[in-house]
Amino acid sequence: MQLFEAIDSPNLGILLDFGHLNVAAQTVGFDRLDFIERLTPYIRCFHVHDNDGTFDSHSPLQPGSWVLEVLRRPEFAHLPLVVEGKFDNVTSLSEQVNWLKVELGPVSSGSKIGLLPKNLGIEVEPVVKARIS
Repeated sequence: MQLFEAIDSPNLGILLDFGHLNVAAQTVGFDRLDFIERLTPYIRCFHVHDNDGTFDSHSPLQPGSWVLEVLRRPEFAHLPLVVEGKFDNVTSLSEQVNWLKVELGPVSSGSKIGLLPKNLGIEVEPVVKARIS
């Protein structure tokens, strides 16, 4: 918060990485949802992946993930999402993106989903954006 108070600029914001936040919250011992609440006005984008809180495994989201509840919040509906995860192949990555579109539904109609695969062994643009409709 001190950074945002010291640099009063609408151009300053946060890319919130859910996997990193989960590990940090468990390691350091703070509430990840309280953290998000305090920083909500400054969040500009999300890196979307999950883990068990002990190691940043870059796992795809699963049904019931705490991340989904955050992404469903109306104040985040217009923000870009970057799927940052480990997938066995392009089909698995595509399935995750399509599943997210269904899970997030109309709340996320203004969002964009980008792709940042970690281990596919293929060349892709750093962020490929696809409009959620």
